[in-house]
Amino acid sequence: MVEVRRECTMRKPHARAKTVLGLDDTVGLMLQHIAQLVRQTLIRQDPRDWPTVLYVLCILSVVASNVDDYIDWMQCLGSATKSLKLLISDLCRLYYICTHGGQPFAHHWDREAYETLVEGNQMAIRYCSELNEMWLDGVEEPRYKNDRRYQGLDGFSERVELFTFGFVD
Repeated sequence: MVEVRRECTMRKPHARAKTVLGLDDTVGLMLQHIAQLVRQTLIRQDPRDWPTVLYVLCILSVVASNVDDYIDWMQCLGSATKSLKLLISDLCRLYYICTHGGQPFAHHWDREAYETLVEGNQMAIRYCSELNEMWLDGVEEPRYKNDRRYQGLDGFSERVELFTFGFVD
């Protein structure tokens, strides 16, 4: 019994406590954690998650566009912008692969097939349908519909950015 007590009193003090979510308090670590969660979610292959992940990709695009090295106090973030945009591009490519072509940002989205994939989950169906409708409303113009920059695996991140910031020149 004495030895057990000795072991308990000889424990090393804990390292710096982490926040509630287990994250450090830096933006970079938070973005890495978000990217990790997006990857894990996509690899899980649950189509009910597609709308949520697509919204997260749009939010990440907004974050990347606001990390601006033109403002003096943000110059240190300039190199981070390039890395963040590459990360978002990689996540968009993974999304494109996992969703079999970037669903619902597609001209020929098959709602019935998606309903079957999500086993009738009404919330997922509603959000995916709304995303597809918003995509089609903006992309109907021939200059977007036929532009190769927005097509295929390599163009999907451009498609997300186009959707996020609007269909303007």
